[in-house]
Amino acid sequence: MAAAERRSLTFTLSSVMINLASDTGSIEDLRAGVAWATRLLHDGEAPAALVAQARYNRANGLAGIFAAEEAGSREPGAAGWPSPA
Repeated sequence: MAAAERRSLTFTLSSVMINLASDTGSIEDLRAGVAWATRLLHDGEAPAALVAQARYNRANGLAGIFAAEEAGSREPGAAGWPSPA
């Protein structure tokens, strides 16, 4: 597989993984999508347009992780949840 094809597939994989993980609230899967997007950011030969799209994916994934962690911390019984007095 050519490097350009691999980059394109990595980007698509990060997009799909982040979107599906956001729908299910899976922090582990969001982290995987973020990792694939981050991989493109460290690829010195990725085209500028793909890098910009990877930044967008990474930001969406990180926002999803934050939202999922915040939602989890608000559930009764979660760490930091006020206990009944």
